[in-house]
Amino acid sequence: MESLTQKAVAGARWLTLSTIFATLISFLQNVGLARMLDQREVGLVGMLWAVLGLAQVFNDMGLSNAIIQKKDTSDKQLSSVYWVNLLAGCGVALLVYMASPLMVAFYHEGDLLPLVPWAALSFIALAIGQPFQAVAQKHLRFSSLAAADIAASTAACTVALTMAAYGFGAISMIFGSLSGAVVRSLVLILLTHKIFLPQLYWNTGEIRGMLHFGYFQMADKLMNFLGSNLDYLLVGRFLGPEAVGIYRMAYETAVRPLSTINPIYNAVAYPIFSRQQDQNDSLQRGLLEGLRVVVTIVFPMMAGLAMTADLVIPLMYGDKWTMVVPVLRILCILGALRSIVNLAGSILLSKGLVKRSFWLNAFNVFLFAGTYTWTAQMGLIPLAWSANILLVTIAVVTWPWIYGKTIGLDWRQYVLVLVKPAVFSLLMAWFLHILIGTGWLHGRPAVELSWRVLAGALVYLSLMAAFDRTNLRRIAGIFFRR
Repeated sequence: MESLTQKAVAGARWLTLSTIFATLISFLQNVGLARMLDQREVGLVGMLWAVLGLAQVFNDMGLSNAIIQKKDTSDKQLSSVYWVNLLAGCGVALLVYMASPLMVAFYHEGDLLPLVPWAALSFIALAIGQPFQAVAQKHLRFSSLAAADIAASTAACTVALTMAAYGFGAISMIFGSLSGAVVRSLVLILLTHKIFLPQLYWNTGEIRGMLHFGYFQMADKLMNFLGSNLDYLLVGRFLGPEAVGIYRMAYETAVRPLSTINPIYNAVAYPIFSRQQDQNDSLQRGLLEGLRVVVTIVFPMMAGLAMTADLVIPLMYGDKWTMVVPVLRILCILGALRSIVNLAGSILLSKGLVKRSFWLNAFNVFLFAGTYTWTAQMGLIPLAWSANILLVTIAVVTWPWIYGKTIGLDWRQYVLVLVKPAVFSLLMAWFLHILIGTGWLHGRPAVELSWRVLAGALVYLSLMAAFDRTNLRRIAGIFFRR
């Protein structure tokens, strides 16, 4: 029988494969849409997603994580959860549709009105498959999750690009997302129905504890969402859809490597940490090992993206998006910081500390709301810098309640894991800055970009081979060990 470590490694491989594929597909989709749509159309969808993401917080009532966190669940309990979840998804879809005039009034954008009804349908599509995803994750069926991710991203990309090519404009992105949600749910049902198939049974009393966990999880997700999306909301409110389009492209490009790495860690770590929730030593080791892998990969990617942004953006999206470059470079720091702080959720949820997670995120929202309301009116550059400063401040202030008092982790152990990847990444960026200044790499944009990437990768890997060989071997083992 496989150990939890073996299952974790196998799960990481499956999710790495699917996430790399999904990221490549998403990259192609973003490039195609950026070239076929204008900044206003991209901005309109960005404004809409910022509001719909708020509604999605309530879509499963926090019950997906409750399924994973609870060690033992019966088929009847899961069936009750399923129908509650589906009812909640339908209710959220209806509320979003009814709230469309409020969205138009908030943004002063009448062009949002025809987009809302189609976007609302995605909540029903997600609700149909969400419990199946939670069951698959609970049973460590990562191959099923990988297949669903690949199918969904392929469907979303195909529909969005086809519709954009035929001139459907902003709604192309909405239909792409809806198609992905439908396909994802169908694949999850197909691959996990032998583990769980809902019965015509509903007894709220049997899932009272899960609902209690879910309510606080839902409130926690609400606070987390607001902390992560207030910038979008306020940019749309104060600066308009064109500014949202620019900020969205910068933000999506900067956090794309983060969205590739962190979900792999969290999807694997959360169910395993939940099984070891009473073993603080194991949780400490698991957190530090996961953190080491994440920052070793994300830090150099962010540094490299910052040093190549002037070439990446025109090549990817076209010359009309060059104003994205300065914002992107600042948000690369945010991407690196988020790769650190986003790992905290798995620890708090696995320990069942959803109330603590809620209050910590509520504290974050309080800080973000006041700061972003001020800096968003000053422009995108001040807003981007304020996001970095706030995230560092929050990480330092909330440390004891996330790690110290939760699993007894010494902050020096945590910082020690960050030092080498951070130093190596800064040295790589400094080397590229010097090299670019000499003019040796100048040439056609695609060729120059290739040389910068190759030079940066060689510098970083050489530093690891010289000063952190053990970590290099460990990470290579995750992806290449039989």
